[in-house]
Amino acid sequence: INKGLLNLKSPWWLSPFVGADSLILTQSLEWSLSYCILDHMFDDQSFTVSTAFLKDRQGLEWRFIMMGIIHFLLLPFLLVFMIIHFFLQNAQKFHSSKAYLGPRQWSPLALWTFREFNELPHIFEERIHKSVAPTEEYIGLFQNPHLSQIAKCVAYIAGAVATLVLVSFVDEGILLYVQALDHNLFWYLGVFSAIFAAARAIIPDESKFVTQSAMISPTKDPEELVRILSAHTHTMRDEWTGKCHTDKVFHEVSELFPYKVHIFAMELYSVLITPIVLCFSLPGCTDNIIEFIR
Repeated sequence: INKGLLNLKSPWWLSPFVGADSLILTQSLEWSLSYCILDHMFDDQSFTVSTAFLKDRQGLEWRFIMMGIIHFLLLPFLLVFMIIHFFLQNAQKFHSSKAYLGPRQWSPLALWTFREFNELPHIFEERIHKSVAPTEEYIGLFQNPHLSQIAKCVAYIAGAVATLVLVSFVDEGILLYVQALDHNLFWYLGVFSAIFAAARAIIPDESKFVTQSAMISPTKDPEELVRILSAHTHTMRDEWTGKCHTDKVFHEVSELFPYKVHIFAMELYSVLITPIVLCFSLPGCTDNIIEFIR
């Protein structure tokens, strides 16, 4: 990715909608790349790089296109499956932790950027795990107090409306049969409960933040926190030096370390964009990929 071997950008005719410089790397695209390249790259008997693979540039190009077509045909089924799977896997965890946007975690693109060449998985996972706490504290330094106050206000209003559930103790039929603007009260209960949960997720947990701060460093120096997380991720961009207190660096770090819900939203978006990337962006990279492997 860093060497420009893989063109993970959307085609130019989609750039006004998704951003000209935005890179797309999610699990579905990662699986497709693994099949198109790694599953055909090695000889089955000797497990060495196959000479047939190095000579078959057109075959790699067609595999990208065929995977794109398959993704397009399976698009509605993938969307339904991913939505159901995500909520079955995370709904109880989000509810018990009260973190309705999910915890923050490194994105797939960040993990591929941080991993060293031929690094063993358990060593990589250990240092990435150590990088989570300082990264969360660094992002916590940039909490917007105005946004927090707005979120508290929205949570208060939504929570007040959601207390309509108490009416059901008087008469169970009220929630179902009393209507306002063509919807019954049960519908409003669900909507405002979701708004309440989203607003609560934006409000920072100050007690948790203090605990993390005590474990990591007695000071909340952005430069020091970025040096700590960079020591674990082995990534320190030159333009970050001396500017870790700026919004620009904060946004770059937060893009690499988004909420889990954001990663899920990108996975859903990837289902729509992956066929286009496979069919139009990656086929032009086949010469560079084969030359690099050679």
